[in-house]
Amino acid sequence: MIRYDKGPEEIEEAEGRGIQELIDSWKSPMIPFDRYVRRVSAAFFKSRLRLEAAAYWLSTTSAELAGLLQLATLDDESLSLMSDRIPPKTTWFALAEGDIDGIKAALLSLGQKRPNELSRDVVETAIRRYVEPSSEDKVGKLDGSVVKYMSSKAKHYGSLNPNARHALFKFGGLMDKGHKLTAKQVAFMLDLLNQMVDDGAIRRDSPDKDQEMCDAVLDALGR
Repeated sequence: MIRYDKGPEEIEEAEGRGIQELIDSWKSPMIPFDRYVRRVSAAFFKSRLRLEAAAYWLSTTSAELAGLLQLATLDDESLSLMSDRIPPKTTWFALAEGDIDGIKAALLSLGQKRPNELSRDVVETAIRRYVEPSSEDKVGKLDGSVVKYMSSKAKHYGSLNPNARHALFKFGGLMDKGHKLTAKQVAFMLDLLNQMVDDGAIRRDSPDKDQEMCDAVLDALGR
């Protein structure tokens, strides 16, 4: 019987839709972890529940369940690396993005993690060494002086509105000072730089004696 504190109608629904199997798989032993992941994933898709509804029945969060389901997308060889060791839940999404070499490096890094380091950061750093950097990663690592220059160039070409140019200049200043931009800021900066490319302000044949900086931006954007 379902043991969670649900109403009679909910319990009847669960028993009639195979949710009990999902709950049983969730509560089953987590070692070997690779088999646990496969078991929960199979039960989840068999239940045909939406993620939020399944998380409700399991008395967990949608993020935790989604992280486990992401791990289930790994091939058997990669997932088996975690068979006898359950990685921290905060690392599941990052591990799911790695190839087998990245996962090996991430698990090794977790074993050597210092007390003041976050498990998620350790895994993401290890995975990134084996994953092709995204445009967001590359743009976030541009030299701040290049970003600030592009703000001035946007004005010269009539590209971007004043608020957007100010934001670009501000981002460059933060980067110059060694600050790491947030994901939202990087995404916004990427959009602004792409718009400048579309407007012809940044191009491979720049007439403004700034080809090196233009190429750096275009390489980061993958254009």
